[in-house]
Amino acid sequence: MGTLLGHIVPGTFFTIFAVWWGFCIAIKHYHLRNRTRKSSKSHIYHSTTTFTCLCCPSSDKIPIESYVKIFCAIIGMLGEFFTGFTHLYNDTLKRKTWGFGENNAQHITMFLGFGLASLFEIFVHLKYSLPDGIDFLVNILAYGIQGFLFHFHLHGRNEIDIHVHTLLVYAISFCVLAAIWEYNRPNQILATYARIAGTFLQGVWFHAIGFILYFPSNDPYWIWSPSHGHILLITVIFIWISLAICIFLFLQSTIIWTTEHKEYFSQSTDESIIKRPKHTSYDHIGQKRALHLSKILRAFLIDRIGSGEIGDILAGKNFELTNIIIPVDLNRIEILWWSSEQEAPIIEDLLKSAGEELKTAIRYAQLLPNLPPVIFKRDNAPAKRDHINHLLDTADMGSSEIVTPPVVTERTDLYDSDRTVILRKLSIDENKTMNNEDEIDTNQLSVEQLQRRMKAFALTKRMKRVQEQRSAVYGLMAIEKEKENQEHFALHETIDTELERK
Repeated sequence: MGTLLGHIVPGTFFTIFAVWWGFCIAIKHYHLRNRTRKSSKSHIYHSTTTFTCLCCPSSDKIPIESYVKIFCAIIGMLGEFFTGFTHLYNDTLKRKTWGFGENNAQHITMFLGFGLASLFEIFVHLKYSLPDGIDFLVNILAYGIQGFLFHFHLHGRNEIDIHVHTLLVYAISFCVLAAIWEYNRPNQILATYARIAGTFLQGVWFHAIGFILYFPSNDPYWIWSPSHGHILLITVIFIWISLAICIFLFLQSTIIWTTEHKEYFSQSTDESIIKRPKHTSYDHIGQKRALHLSKILRAFLIDRIGSGEIGDILAGKNFELTNIIIPVDLNRIEILWWSSEQEAPIIEDLLKSAGEELKTAIRYAQLLPNLPPVIFKRDNAPAKRDHINHLLDTADMGSSEIVTPPVVTERTDLYDSDRTVILRKLSIDENKTMNNEDEIDTNQLSVEQLQRRMKAFALTKRMKRVQEQRSAVYGLMAIEKEKENQEHFALHETIDTELERK
């Protein structure tokens, strides 16, 4: 590194990666703000030590940036290794001997630190069992190694050389502090920008050091003397470069935010991963899992509304549940109900307290990580009981058992196929007697009867589910017992055979 090229190469690496990080963090912050503005859910920024390539569709599967950093570190180590050997005359031995430059060993150690940090980033991407935040810690260690080496890089040098490298140590120390801040505050975007600015400053100052100490021209005008004026001028240049970097990052982010890029970040593993415009709204959970959780929550709400405190509140009122809407992104819970015009104001007041009871039940059941708003809406169109009967029956039967439906107004959006029976027990009841007695008019059933039937049906379903689980467990136990018996008898047969041979 004791040449102009030796300072240009590492400075270029630091500068390119800093500009790349600034570009990615600006896009990431823009889309987080854009998604928060379009939806009621707040999207929180989370910092990362690496980003994926915008131009590569498979970049979310391969940590390309980490591999590039390892490649650059290897190139730097090989360059320092092959240029570090010297064959000079030794006055003590009176002959030429081979040696290796101490400065080259220091530079190889610096590149090795950043190479190991990139290797741990790959391990984190591949989901190895590592402590949380290990990628941040190894990057802090890499910056710390660099600063420690350059701090003791100044012995026996001229005053200009010592001053420019001291300013470089200040820039490295700023990177260490910014990386520690980012590790402790992963949701603070300013911490990430501080680390990027420090890395950018390192890269540009490496270029400045190369031109100050090893200017390609031999013109005396470009030779810096260790005078007070030149020391002050170098310090001013360092400050100017720092301010220019801050202005550059600000303009970079402003241009990106105003041009409204349309790339999106993956929600599967990390928000720093950028994807093509195949964006879905299933935040932090997959589509199938969100749909399954929506179904479970729907059944839980139906059970709570049909029984318990909420059922007691609505007892004796002309109240019908018409629909429960739970989107797969789980950002709200809408409960649609119908009542007569006379009782609608009273039921609205009762449902306010019922909503609080419902929120408490959801919170205690721990069905969701974050409690969404529960909204009660009055449905102006009451459910058609005969048509509901038919929809529920056909949903529960096989394809060969489906009967031609009567001509009625369609309300196919009311039901989820996995929970239709629970809705039927809550909304209506066919109440077919066991001795082929006359069918009871379902319109005459009271709320208390519906609640009792709902409780009985829910209990039956719960008992059936427990029985199936126990049957599966008992089946596994029986298989294990059979294996143990076979091993036991096989062992005895082996012992008997050995005794007979003796």
